[in-house]
Amino acid sequence: TRPVPILMIFLEGFRPELVDFSLDGKPVAPFLSRLAHSGVSSSRAYVHTPWTLQSRDQLFRGRVDEDRRGRSLIDDLHDRGYF
Repeated sequence: TRPVPILMIFLEGFRPELVDFSLDGKPVAPFLSRLAHSGVSSSRAYVHTPWTLQSRDQLFRGRVDEDRRGRSLIDDLHDRGYF
């Protein structure tokens, strides 16, 4: 069987309150709001560092140290048929 599609969205400087926030009666993030309410979302997300590059690196490697050996999220997804 084919792997289930995965969509990862990386945002910079985005606070979770913006999903349902309106400014002057207009939604600030209407597409993300719709996705959050009709798909899957997480109300808890934490990072080890406030910098985007390092945060993305940690997400894909699955660890906060600089050790480049071992398995990563990319390896795990590849083993499950993703490319």
